Amino acid sequence: AIFERIEFEDNSLPSFQSLWFHWLRSCWVYLTWAQALEQDVSSLLLDRYGWETQNVDLKTIWDSRENIEKVQKAVEFLTRGCKCKSGCSSKRCKCRKKGQVCGPGCRCLDCSNSFYTDHDEEI
Repeated sequence: AIFERIEFEDNSLPSFQSLWFHWLRSCWVYLTWAQALEQDVSSLLLDRYGWETQNVDLKTIWDSRENIEKVQKAVEFLTRGCKCKSGCSSKRCKCRKKGQVCGPGCRCLDCSNSFYTDHDEEI
């Protein structure tokens, strides 16, 4: 699939590498169309223009593996969450059980496990 639609923001990866791969694919489109009026057309290797071939499958390279993992962790943090009604003070809290603070995706009440909990007590 040379052209793929991105439906969610977490699938669009804004980094230098993603811009680079997009630029390479744009160059491929330009170079392909530049040959439209030529009698002899050369086939451009897709592996050099932001795609990856595996047997007969063609995959778009959206970003480096490192950046994709960073985005996946950020999306997981923003969308995961607990629904505690007891203030997230026990190991029953999914976030506390994983050793994490509650995030924006949590729907807990009177949370005692957030970034701001300790800071608010100091004020």
